[in-house]
Amino acid sequence: MAPCTAPQFQPRLHLLLSATVAISSAFNIDVKFPIIKQGPPGSYFGYSVALHRQLKDQDRYLLLVGAPQAEGTPSQLANRTGALFYCTVSSSPNDCKRAKFEKPTDAKTESKEDQWLGVTVASQGPGGKVVVCAHRYEKRQLTQQDEKRILLGRCFILSDNIGINPNDDWDNSPAQFCENVGDDHQGLLMCQKGMAAGFTHPNHYAYYGAPGGWNWQGTVQVSQKNMTFLDHDILSDGPYILKDAGKAHSYMGYSLTAGKRVTHPTKFSYVAGGPRHNHTGAVFVLKQSTDDELAIEHVIMGSQTGSYFGSSVAIADLDNDSWKDIIVGAPHYFDQKKEISGAVYIYMNEAGQFSVEPNLVINGSKDSMFGYAINTIGDINQDGFQDIAVGAPYDGPGKLFIYHGSKDGLNPEPIQVISGADLGKTKPINTFGYSISGGLDVDGNDYPDILIGTLSDRVILLRSRPVINISKNFTVHPNIIDPSTCTIKSCVTVTVCFSYIVSTGNRKYNRNIALKYTLEVEKERRSPPRVKFVPTNSAIYNGIFKMPQTKCERVQLGLMDNVEDKLQPISVTLNYSIDNSNEPRGRRADMNNYPILNVLQDHTGLEEIHIQKECGNDRICNSNLQMKHEFGRLGNNEVFRPIRRKNGKQILDYNPQSNPYSNKLVLQVIFTNFPTNPTNGEDAHQARLNITLPETLTYVGIRAESVRCDPADRYNVICELGNPFKKNQMDKLNVILEVTGITLNTREIDVELQLQTEKKTQQTYFSGTVIGESAIKTFEAIGSPVDFTFEVTNHGEPLGDLGTLYLDFSWPYEISNGKWLLYLTEIEMNGTESQYCQPVGNIVNELSLKGNNHTTHPQRRKREVKPAAAKNLKILGKLKKGKGDLQLDCKHKHTARCKQFSCLLHNMTQKATVTLRARLWNSTFLEEYRDYGRITVMIEASLHLMTNVTTIKMKQPDVIAFLNIESQVDDEPPYEIPEWIIAVAVLAGILLLSLIILLLWKCGFFRRANTRAMYEAKKQKAEIKIQPSETRRLTDCD
Repeated sequence: MAPCTAPQFQPRLHLLLSATVAISSAFNIDVKFPIIKQGPPGSYFGYSVALHRQLKDQDRYLLLVGAPQAEGTPSQLANRTGALFYCTVSSSPNDCKRAKFEKPTDAKTESKEDQWLGVTVASQGPGGKVVVCAHRYEKRQLTQQDEKRILLGRCFILSDNIGINPNDDWDNSPAQFCENVGDDHQGLLMCQKGMAAGFTHPNHYAYYGAPGGWNWQGTVQVSQKNMTFLDHDILSDGPYILKDAGKAHSYMGYSLTAGKRVTHPTKFSYVAGGPRHNHTGAVFVLKQSTDDELAIEHVIMGSQTGSYFGSSVAIADLDNDSWKDIIVGAPHYFDQKKEISGAVYIYMNEAGQFSVEPNLVINGSKDSMFGYAINTIGDINQDGFQDIAVGAPYDGPGKLFIYHGSKDGLNPEPIQVISGADLGKTKPINTFGYSISGGLDVDGNDYPDILIGTLSDRVILLRSRPVINISKNFTVHPNIIDPSTCTIKSCVTVTVCFSYIVSTGNRKYNRNIALKYTLEVEKERRSPPRVKFVPTNSAIYNGIFKMPQTKCERVQLGLMDNVEDKLQPISVTLNYSIDNSNEPRGRRADMNNYPILNVLQDHTGLEEIHIQKECGNDRICNSNLQMKHEFGRLGNNEVFRPIRRKNGKQILDYNPQSNPYSNKLVLQVIFTNFPTNPTNGEDAHQARLNITLPETLTYVGIRAESVRCDPADRYNVICELGNPFKKNQMDKLNVILEVTGITLNTREIDVELQLQTEKKTQQTYFSGTVIGESAIKTFEAIGSPVDFTFEVTNHGEPLGDLGTLYLDFSWPYEISNGKWLLYLTEIEMNGTESQYCQPVGNIVNELSLKGNNHTTHPQRRKREVKPAAAKNLKILGKLKKGKGDLQLDCKHKHTARCKQFSCLLHNMTQKATVTLRARLWNSTFLEEYRDYGRITVMIEASLHLMTNVTTIKMKQPDVIAFLNIESQVDDEPPYEIPEWIIAVAVLAGILLLSLIILLLWKCGFFRRANTRAMYEAKKQKAEIKIQPSETRRLTDCD
């Protein structure tokens, strides 16, 4: 294969299609009203872009656009030379003008044909210089035998008005450093300077990438012109150049950016990409070494051959720790099996050090070239963290991905994805995201905006909407209601109060904002709601809340008649959003009038209304329902007479031929709810008696004053005892039965009675800190204790040797991703031969931890972690209690994983209890379910009989236990700095400033320099360049 003698860094215009559907998830980058600028057809208008603010002559914002294939002017003596255009921030798509700054071409010494002017453009910042480069600019050298053409490349430094200042030596001298260094490609005669260029902040260093230098090793040059101290005769330093990048064909300088606090707190570092270094690509961190040299300080290697790792680079303080993190693009990365293409690597800065492996890798969709363009875009939502934008120009029509920084680094999920299909409503936009510039607010709303380039000869300015943080006060009053005082027209007042502040903290922002809000009662309840909103006579109320005029709104709730369920609380939910019915019109609509809610805030609310009941301060009704029952018959005056007993059992005398009334039978049940200690005997809500009859008995009716019974089917009767069945109450029920189908083989008649009441489940809470599994040594460190007690009752004869009962469990021990859920510590049994159940396998206390199993449930108390484990703790940020509900189970939603085990009820007589003691794994809930207010865990149990006797049969009833878990995290009040500290700090600062001024005056700092010294200083400074940005580039010469 012949070597490339003169690599031409032109773009590869891939014609790729993406199979992904275009997405546009919205946050605060407005896509409905983009400002689109059109350039000359076929000029690659948009190949490079930069936002700029001009202060000289007039104050205005400009969109700088490189068009490296634009047609040449007559004085350039070339067909295509490229050009720089500048556009105003207006709604007109055709107001861009070509910048004129090049001198006429000298055909004997240079060639501008296909020089690609505009391959890079960058701005120094408001009122600063502008740099624009042509990396394929040629110089001609005539010798006696032939002509030598050298691909030097060059850059122009322009004034802030995009013109040449005749009095500025820097503006008049195209930046050049490759000329006359070597006499062939082994030196700098093919350096192709300008593939990347920009400025540092502050100190006004200009830097340039030249990937063709020294046999395409590539190099970087840095020079300075310090405008701040120009009038104080402080001379510039440099220029600096990297003289040895190591391997040939690395293309060092293909991408380039710079800043302080990369490897040193006060010195500049230069981060340069070499996408072909060692075939995998690399990123080099450079520092100023000697008076004229740069040195390699750190190298980050790519991992995949041909991925073009380092073709785009950026630095940003993503986690606000004051150190700049490194972001690297590899647009040609691919994984055929996963069908992903393009990658962005995040290297977090640890006080000037970087790990070999990236902290985060983000991939794009197939053939998308995700990561071709990367740029820092400032803090677009003003949350205190720097954000970045990533371009994927071949993901369909092209996409722009917005990622937010956070205290933990870059959020791996994009907060917003913008597709070119969302913008070009009349004419399609392709290769959207080819170049990116951000970090400058061009419409004066304190939020930085983004300029995006394409290869379809258009650029798009997307403006940021203000982000508002809502402060809400959502209450219900009273939150405990007495049904006797409530009506369908008035019972509870629901109050919603809203106020807002813009995320910049600007208290002068006072625009009219309307919120749409929805109130809904008992959203998850299947049966009809117990309360309704009076204005709508329904369970839903919709309102419009206008800020800042309105402070609060109130809505009345009415209580329905004959409410049976008085135990479960009545939920009232709130949801709100901005009313967007009045959308802006016109491309220059003021974004200040159209803010957006902070998506990182919870836009919901939940309040509960409790129905008054005698259940103590904990609102948990601990009743003591008991019953006594026996069979008999009704005599004269409906007097109940028990049938005779023998050996403790009642004997039925059944002879319908001699006694026609012998087939009538009465089951008398006496109910009581008497307290036996201060913790029970409270009201029993929705008390019921379930009667299961055998085939030999038929339900006829009842004799009772306050009890109502209804047959559910042939064998089951349900009796409502009262709602509530009061404390110290006693009642009696006579159930009339008819005996049928009794034969000589009938030995026993079984009637099953089940007494039940609704009881609010004991709540379990999670809070505190996350502890790794290796740091947990005791049960107490896991989390809150939970107990599950299952009772098995035999209403017939003991089984003895005829069979064995087993209680089977489906135990949710971990969630779907493998993290612990409920850690089983002990299984205790009563009423059986064994005191403990030891299932087969590693089921109980799997980690062999120590601790006390008989721990009482804490009443809304935050758990404390032992200090000994503190070094292994991962502290989470302050959590806010979520409002959503979640169910964890293994059978229905498959949100948990279960282990199956059984407990043998050996030699059980009449009654046995099995108690499962466990611990809630606190760390799992803090890490996975912080956004949920209530989590319900479902545990299933079933009973089965093992017997060889075919005449012994038993139904296998299933029982489901529910564990309700709530988040309990205390809010910490914000720390306020005492006023005396502020006052002392101000006085100390004034004193220090006075001392510095006095010292400078003593040293002659403020004495005016003579004219000759001033002229020489300017002459020397004119050798330097200036400008910031992370600009785009081309690829290689494959």
